[in-house]
Amino acid sequence: SPSRVPPLQSRTWSAARAALLAACLGAALICALLGWQLSRDWKQTRNLELARSELYARLVAAHATAQVDSASLARNALATQLATSGREPEAFGPAQLQPLLTGLSHVRGLAVLDGGGTVLASSQADEAGLRIDLARLGRPPAQVAEWPGRWVPGRSLRGLASKPAEPAPAGVGFMPLVRATTGPRGQPLWLVATLHPDALTSPLRVGADHPERMATVLHLGGTVLTSTATLAPGTDVSAGALFNRATRGAEHGRAIGPGVLGDELIV
Repeated sequence: SPSRVPPLQSRTWSAARAALLAACLGAALICALLGWQLSRDWKQTRNLELARSELYARLVAAHATAQVDSASLARNALATQLATSGREPEAFGPAQLQPLLTGLSHVRGLAVLDGGGTVLASSQADEAGLRIDLARLGRPPAQVAEWPGRWVPGRSLRGLASKPAEPAPAGVGFMPLVRATTGPRGQPLWLVATLHPDALTSPLRVGADHPERMATVLHLGGTVLTSTATLAPGTDVSAGALFNRATRGAEHGRAIGPGVLGDELIV
């Protein structure tokens, strides 16, 4: 007949199994509690970083808006001078335009262009008579009176010349702010303020409270104007998930997903 396990050995084996089961259950409980704690900590950290990043984005937006608005005010002051003086645009030179830029170190220049793209007047003397490629000023399809242009390589309107004298240094460029108006004879004029795009984020580049926090300002068309990340100005990110998600009508938003660099980020 088959051999039987002696009663004492059987009881010892049962006790060992019970102890092992208890140990496994205890370990499982500890793992579950640890997992719950980690999940709770992650959610708290995530929500905190979302709130901080959203605040930082609002600071970037407020500063960038102020910079653009001040440049637009200088450009609009030029429009007022043209309208009230009754003089032809060619009568305005650096002596008349430079005072409009006082205190606006982020605005590189002001210029008046005719409907064919010729610079009639400029705050920079060497730009008068320059022929500009108007298509590169980025006028939107709608016939709006004012619009922001995309990032343009170069230090001045010479970067928009039909025949540039020389290529612009890498990463050097400007953002044109354009207003369509009419001259004293009813002729079409384009007023252009050239904005240094780094000024949109420069005071905030050293103010981030996290070494991996980045700020990027995009043109409405999806090109990078300036970024504290490794994105070069002029980079087109319009096909990215972040841009398409962020331009569906909401002025503010938060998400965890691909950022402008494509990595998984708190946005």
